[in-house]
Amino acid sequence: MSKRTKRLNNCGFSAHCEECQNFLECVDWEQFVLKHGFKKRYAHFDRRTSLNDFKTRAKVLNSKWVARHAFWPFIFYKQDLTKYKKGEGRKYKIREIRYCSHIDRCIYQRYSFLLNRSFNNYASSHELDESVIAYRTNSGRSNIDYANQAFDFIERCEQCYVIVSDFSNFFDRIDHEKLKKALCNLLKVDCLSADYYAVFKSLTRYSSWEWDSLLEIAGFAGQHEARKKANDQETIITREAFGSNVKRCANRNDSGFGIPQGSPLSAVLSNVYMIDFDQAMISEVKKSQGLYFRYCDDLLIVLPFDKTNDSQVWKKANELQKLLFCNQYAQINEDKTEVLRFDRRSEKVEVSRFEREAGHFQTGGQLDYLGFVYDGERRYLRRRSISKYYRRMYSKVKNVHGNNSYENIYGTYSNLSWKIKGRPSYIDYARRAKHEVGLVDPQLDSLIKHNREKIGKARKNSRNDEGLNSKT
Repeated sequence: MSKRTKRLNNCGFSAHCEECQNFLECVDWEQFVLKHGFKKRYAHFDRRTSLNDFKTRAKVLNSKWVARHAFWPFIFYKQDLTKYKKGEGRKYKIREIRYCSHIDRCIYQRYSFLLNRSFNNYASSHELDESVIAYRTNSGRSNIDYANQAFDFIERCEQCYVIVSDFSNFFDRIDHEKLKKALCNLLKVDCLSADYYAVFKSLTRYSSWEWDSLLEIAGFAGQHEARKKANDQETIITREAFGSNVKRCANRNDSGFGIPQGSPLSAVLSNVYMIDFDQAMISEVKKSQGLYFRYCDDLLIVLPFDKTNDSQVWKKANELQKLLFCNQYAQINEDKTEVLRFDRRSEKVEVSRFEREAGHFQTGGQLDYLGFVYDGERRYLRRRSISKYYRRMYSKVKNVHGNNSYENIYGTYSNLSWKIKGRPSYIDYARRAKHEVGLVDPQLDSLIKHNREKIGKARKNSRNDEGLNSKT
């Protein structure tokens, strides 16, 4: 083991590292810190820190310190996700965003690392690895790979039923008692240790402090670029202001349900919470040699059939739907649940959708899954994804000015992102998806080929608009 590995694990073990029973965990932790040990730029109640800081790392590696730690409230605001669909009008949706303090984030990172190791070991020995596909740290795969696998599976079936669904307000409805029981089962303990219980309690009986209230206390309310000014500070408000306002402004979750979606630990907790549900679904789907995927709150079930067992498999599809709707872990969104039938016995693949009110299948339909669409013959990127790219790019062009505008725009929205910022952009993702999923998508081809020209045109139009506004 290298000196760096010992340092990142705060290890004083003097003998050969390979003799230590924690050797592999230490190596994995080293890689985790190197990947995630950076500071976040936002301001919170505490000063910025990260796992790269020796003192911070020493604290989060000390279970006694974690057990005594007083967790800060989450900062909370509402994000408007209202969407407009042609023919359907506006669909209003508000998402509640909560983000934790910097030291709390480091604690959650440490315990997400530990829980992911436990969950991965359990998943590999209980046939969950190939079905529970979100937030996995050991798979080396992405939504591109899983969407491709699902479409390939359907294409190998002469006929199949496909059930797609999702859970409503998944994280908000996680039952605390069931989560605690699932954690104990995973860790093979009768009750949580003091440090694990402190972390569990901080994410179940968490407190939230509204962003607008903080702006008002900090004196930024109503100011231009208030968010930027607030986040440029060392802390969002002073310690004195925190102490005099916390009882009035911080609201605790005493409902017995829900965990904040945005913490580094929430993802693995959601997988732990759903272990029994996933095992029950996998057991049922395997009886029909089918496919079951759960990507957080998105579900996909594929049930192959032929003319000899059509009625039995259709009965199984209905039983699985009942199992979904009656489960005790999460609430199924009926509006987003649909059953498709793919039939490739003839020259042209026939796709039909089950209409509940009519009680039968009607020709037409396509599978929308993990950002990709499949109509039985052609695969392409979800149109909303491309629209979102253009919307964000145009907004960036309009609002970013000065000497760093080129780096900000082209480093985020073009195929130059690796060269400029050393990280992939949406264009890189789109190019990889096109190659691996086999997308036949002229609109995407145009974006990949001409992304820099499109950005240049948007910048030119933005400058022209500014010139017209200055003259008037």
